[in-house]
Amino acid sequence: MFSNGIANYPDEKELKLSTAFEREEGNEEINLELTVRVYNINKGHNEYLIEKNETLSGYVEFVDRVRNYQEVLAKEKPGINREAVLNFAIVRAIEYCKHHNILADFWNRLTNEEVNMLTSEWNLEDALAVREEEAKQEERDRIMELLNRNYTVEQLKEILTQESNECGIFRPIR
Repeated sequence: MFSNGIANYPDEKELKLSTAFEREEGNEEINLELTVRVYNINKGHNEYLIEKNETLSGYVEFVDRVRNYQEVLAKEKPGINREAVLNFAIVRAIEYCKHHNILADFWNRLTNEEVNMLTSEWNLEDALAVREEEAKQEERDRIMELLNRNYTVEQLKEILTQESNECGIFRPIR
């Protein structure tokens, strides 16, 4: 397992799944254990491991470039918000990697939409709003499809109510 977080992390660390769970008092028995070794893959750590894999090496370089560009821009333009700094840093790091043939195949296959996804901060509220809008669009598309088949209003209500009950896509029509 790899770690590239920004917190200070040792080169190697052993983690046990059992430490993630509380045990009942007096019951210290562990019936099944999962142990993983975590390797720090930040620049300057475990270089012997990183050098063995070109993709991993390229990823480490990309992440390091993003962090360096973030640091430089944050110092140069202290008033810019964190998200804008990160977006700029990602785009600059991609440009650098393309220019220096680092993960070139990967970067060249990315579409503009995928690059935009890299620079977007994900949060649950936005994801739920997008999903709700997608569901509404699916509902509108289905209604239009049924309307084009010349069903009566009563038939439409019956079909949509039945579909709603079967899969929960549509809200019942009253």
